[in-house]
Amino acid sequence: MLVGSGLRLAEQWWVKPLETTGPGAAPGRTSGTSFSGILGPAPPVYDPGGPVLLADRVTDDVDLTVMEREAAAMGAVLAVVPTKPAAEREQQLHQRSWTVASQWYVGRLETSLSR
Repeated sequence: MLVGSGLRLAEQWWVKPLETTGPGAAPGRTSGTSFSGILGPAPPVYDPGGPVLLADRVTDDVDLTVMEREAAAMGAVLAVVPTKPAAEREQQLHQRSWTVASQWYVGRLETSLSR
């Protein structure tokens, strides 16, 4: 529907629930093996029950298993990885049971409103 309205998919946010394995890290900018991001609370409407890791910098060769383990050790109950559509990483995310929670569209909306 949105694509047919003149918009194009620019990014998808893939998410995966995690079981915490550590006492947690302080909220704020954090990093791990082949990724960095922001650890902190989600907005109350989305509250997954604990801190969320928004991994906004992820290398192409990231090992998702390692990232999940490190995020859980930081205390994250949910990991989020923004990804461009049709990125090579999509297949890995799908295989590791990540799901698309949000899609971000850009462009000029074409409407057919009559006066």
